[in-house]
Amino acid sequence: MGDLIGDGLTYERPAHDVQIEPVALGRFEVTNAEWNVCVTAGGCSASHLPGDDQHGRYPVAGVSWTQAKAYVDWLAARTGKPYRLPAEAEWEYAARAGKTDHYSWGSFEADACSHVNLLDVSGQRRHPDWYWAERCDDHFAESAPVGSFASNAWGFHDMLGNVWEWVADCWHSDYSDAPVDGSAWVSDSCRKRVSRGGGWGNNLRALRLSSRDGDVSDTYSDGLGFRVARTMTKSELPQGPDDATPDGRPQATEAVHAPQVPAGEIAKSVEPVSPPLLATSLAMERQIELHITVKGEQTWKNVRQHTQGTTAQDYVLSTRLRSDGVLYADNLLDPDQSTRMEIKRQYLARRGLIRLKALNGGKLPRTAEELSSMSGEGQGGKPDCTRDDQCGGEAVERAAALDFLRNNSVDDLEALIAAPVSSESASWLYFFGFAGCPNHIQITSETHIAGERAYDRDRKSLVPWSLDRSASTDGNAGDRAALCQRYTATVDVRNGDVYLENPYIPSPRGTTLLSINRSIERRAEDLPVPSEVLDWTIAQLRRTRESWSTSETLSANAPLDGDYTVLGHFAGELQATLTWSFKPVEGAPLAVIPTAPADP
Repeated sequence: MGDLIGDGLTYERPAHDVQIEPVALGRFEVTNAEWNVCVTAGGCSASHLPGDDQHGRYPVAGVSWTQAKAYVDWLAARTGKPYRLPAEAEWEYAARAGKTDHYSWGSFEADACSHVNLLDVSGQRRHPDWYWAERCDDHFAESAPVGSFASNAWGFHDMLGNVWEWVADCWHSDYSDAPVDGSAWVSDSCRKRVSRGGGWGNNLRALRLSSRDGDVSDTYSDGLGFRVARTMTKSELPQGPDDATPDGRPQATEAVHAPQVPAGEIAKSVEPVSPPLLATSLAMERQIELHITVKGEQTWKNVRQHTQGTTAQDYVLSTRLRSDGVLYADNLLDPDQSTRMEIKRQYLARRGLIRLKALNGGKLPRTAEELSSMSGEGQGGKPDCTRDDQCGGEAVERAAALDFLRNNSVDDLEALIAAPVSSESASWLYFFGFAGCPNHIQITSETHIAGERAYDRDRKSLVPWSLDRSASTDGNAGDRAALCQRYTATVDVRNGDVYLENPYIPSPRGTTLLSINRSIERRAEDLPVPSEVLDWTIAQLRRTRESWSTSETLSANAPLDGDYTVLGHFAGELQATLTWSFKPVEGAPLAVIPTAPADP
């Protein structure tokens, strides 16, 4: 570790071999949301620069080394696992991910802004006197939400840039006499601590893999945060011949002076593990908050006929979803369709099997007679679930369970029932709407289209034509019922990813005023949500984070009034903005992360 290239500062030298013991590091820097959990629990003091609710996924900053140490001590006590700050050698080992260059992506500097959050033209606009900015643009004036940039080769995000990261070591003026076993270099008279990685206020020079800094333990700034580490036990390591890792890498404890390691044989600690409880809450009830604004213009032409239109629409929706509290190993909303369908089939079967087991005295039916009884044969057939969503859902689960019962052994089915709660890899919470959920709808919509159209056979006699549509509504009973039942979401509690399916945006009931050659018709009807906005919203929320805001200019190629029978050329733009959150409900019960049975 250290200055492997030879152009670093004196306190980055000498480069030296270090032997790393098995360790897991957080894939992301600790966020404001995670820090606030500790504050609420009384384990941490508030950050000196507290982030608001809109910045939950941003790295916590404004915390001293002493505060960071309090956080990992609290986390260790809460989870019963040995969480701590990483040693400086462990941090550099993970940051390099086998690289010997200046940066984790190599030594090419021209495209730095596509890899890291550093001081760039966006930052210099915010801080015009900071002359050392790079001449590229990463589009963040200061810190960025964790994971905004691609990870390094081992899956760690923001090891370089975003915020400096406290490590456990005391500051020393160079690496002379530094430990070679990967442990933190500490002493009883430690006044300053090391930070690594550079931050959003630095240029590339400070973001080199060997770059380091030291500050007094009680120092804090808006560019200084941390990530967590956890000591690994032997039982957690990948198992293979002669204790090698499964993909042929050498043992995790091999010395790693990078220039001496043959290409393709880079030693590495176990795969990066994002510690449980850190990425997001385990709350079993969450609130969706969705805000969409649309402003746009559109023209239409068909030979001599023409119109020009404008629209301004605002959708504010909220609804609540619940989880069964089970952590599953698979994502019910997996992006691959065939994989998703198989996961859903097993999920439905598992739900049905649990229900059948309860009806059969706590055991699965094993005989043909029991199976016949469970399937309802000879008892009037299938239940009538017309207009009863709960009944319909249970019927689907029952049918899937019966299919599995006919084609699998009881032992295999018992394993299927137990799998989600016995697997250490389980990380997915499933959330569904429920009848009578608390929700809110507030929609306003204004559209005006005017021009000239022809209604004679030859389409030559143009007459004035206009269409005005307006709505301001809090929805109706049908809208609110649909809002409670349509949404499905999954949350990966170990990295904070959120997947959403079936987003429901109701068409508001409003008034249409149609004028043709001074003849006016007024009618009440549902006003369409622009199809381009619907498709864009679905795409944005298919995989997202706990909170997110984005905007985009969309092509308005579909008719604003929703009348697809009209021929001609439509052209225009829609300025769409989406703000979304899927936050835990205060006081909701928490799911429990399963733990592996203790070794005998």
